[in-house]
Amino acid sequence: NTKRVVKQYAPTPKDGSVDVLSRHEAMAAIDPKRSTFVLARNVSKVRGVAADLFRAGVPYVSERGGVSPLSRPTLVGAINTAARIAAGDDVSNRALAELGEYVPAGLWGPRGTKATIMARAAIDPDDVTDWPLQTLRAAVLEHGPVGVLTLKVDADVRAYLQRLLDQHGEIPKPVVIVTTFHGSKGREADHVIVFSD
Repeated sequence: NTKRVVKQYAPTPKDGSVDVLSRHEAMAAIDPKRSTFVLARNVSKVRGVAADLFRAGVPYVSERGGVSPLSRPTLVGAINTAARIAAGDDVSNRALAELGEYVPAGLWGPRGTKATIMARAAIDPDDVTDWPLQTLRAAVLEHGPVGVLTLKVDADVRAYLQRLLDQHGEIPKPVVIVTTFHGSKGREADHVIVFSD
């Protein structure tokens, strides 16, 4: 290892417990508010675990494959921007350009509106837009901050994101990390689930 970092490893100075659970019980024990590693031996097992968390509507990130919508920061940013537009808040040109990746041109307003905003974002990304966004705001209010994201986001992912939005009032920062045993090396979490197969 040419980039080895010397580090002293020691157990955390507090008591813990070890439980042997079925896969179903282990998945049910995940608390989305508690830092958690879900570890598996290889990538193929990680994908299965990520799929289970996706179906269960748990906010998670999968580092080693599988469906992981919250690993896409521009997607999460687009939802937050859409929610701010619905609330009537100001948004920057950069945020609108991020939203433009996922919202079709027809929802932005008259022909050329989306292209104009994208051009403004390239020139001055941090400027707060003064462009009238009534058509886009109406679309977000009608379809919701997730419902308007029809480009690059399939229906299953939109349903998952909508479920998170409904449960938490926002897209939460995921504290559940799905990875391999090797991928977790050198890190720690309060709760660790190990799939030993």
